[in-house]
Amino acid sequence: MRQIRRFQDLTIGDNYMFGAVMMENDNCRQLLERVLEMPISRVEVIKEKSMIYHPECKGVRLDVYAKDEKNTHYDVEMQLLKRDALPKRSRYYHSQMDMELLASGAKYEMLPNTYVIFICDFDPFSDEKYRYCFQNICRETGKELGDGAETIFENIDETRATVNDHMDEIIAVSKETLAANGFTYGASAELTHTDFPEKTYGDYTFPEGNYEALEITLGDGAGHNWWCVLYPNMCFRGSVYEVVEDEAKENLKEVLTPDEYESIFDSGKYEIKLKILDIFR
Repeated sequence: MRQIRRFQDLTIGDNYMFGAVMMENDNCRQLLERVLEMPISRVEVIKEKSMIYHPECKGVRLDVYAKDEKNTHYDVEMQLLKRDALPKRSRYYHSQMDMELLASGAKYEMLPNTYVIFICDFDPFSDEKYRYCFQNICRETGKELGDGAETIFENIDETRATVNDHMDEIIAVSKETLAANGFTYGASAELTHTDFPEKTYGDYTFPEGNYEALEITLGDGAGHNWWCVLYPNMCFRGSVYEVVEDEAKENLKEVLTPDEYESIFDSGKYEIKLKILDIFR
């Protein structure tokens, strides 16, 4: 029996929500820039690319497949459950991506660089790093092979720890900003699960939900609020342009009740924006 989930219960870890956020080229570009710590001018995103090259061989479905202005190709995967075979899975994904990146008769130096990126809701190697980057290197000399393939595992669990480790700094910056603008009250902050109220953006109304968020309170917290979820890493902002295609709407029907679907998609437009720890940019 197909399980129906409420919209407010969806998180960035859900296949539809992750795809909806990442199908926006600029969202994907910003995420890649922060993960790779390098500038990227533009990307073109293909949501959920399936690769099956032989009926007797295992096919793959890439969550988010993209390429940039230099023809570097990226696979971005959301991984909620800890699997022992993640390293070999990343190897297989690289091999499947390479299968279609070099035309017949082309020279090997024309093979584009590739990145396979796993965003994990756990520490995949239990070494308390927020990021693990792997390349092929020579054991004897430490020299990189230079094959253009790199695998990265982002550890969201360590991100939480990083936020907590920097909490005093966050509070101090908040207080300094208030003082610089002539306000005399203080600030406090905590990483917590908090209820977000129903929010209306343009012609769409999104139901309330409970999210893990960095909550910064200015003074007594009695004024107007700016709402942004730290994890799930996204904000809903006002209408800009259409991002909900017919196929995406059909996918969303799979996880919403008919009433919830109708209440969101009656009319208008919405944009889903990604925000990952802007405070550390």
